[in-house]
Amino acid sequence: MFVGEYNHTMDAKGRIFMPAKMRDGLSEQFYIARGIDKCICIYPESEWQKISEKFSSYSQTDTRHARRSVFSSADCGTLDSQGRLMLAPKYQQYAGLGKDVVVVGNNTCIEIWSTEGWAEEQKYFDNELVEKELIGLGF
Repeated sequence: MFVGEYNHTMDAKGRIFMPAKMRDGLSEQFYIARGIDKCICIYPESEWQKISEKFSSYSQTDTRHARRSVFSSADCGTLDSQGRLMLAPKYQQYAGLGKDVVVVGNNTCIEIWSTEGWAEEQKYFDNELVEKELIGLGF
């Protein structure tokens, strides 16, 4: 399970230090994908397998566009010996990442946000929509 919020910097080569608590939950190989909300998602191999199985449980005709979008934009990833993740330029551009980034735990995945994008996302935390979602989930 991934939890927490960590402010980090991305170096000129597109490398981001992954917090130790996050590294411990990642498999040796993991998957990097575009998130729905203009963030980057990092999935352990076991979670990526669940995503693949979920798509496989639906008709390929019904999910072909979503499936292509998800799997064609994803990459396998590893951390270097210093615990850094290298993000390809396509991911940096998609999420609008600059030097300062926020690494966020989101239960089954890790999200990487621009500081501006994360600040915008946090505006939703104190509204009735989140309250309704939590009540609907039984909290």
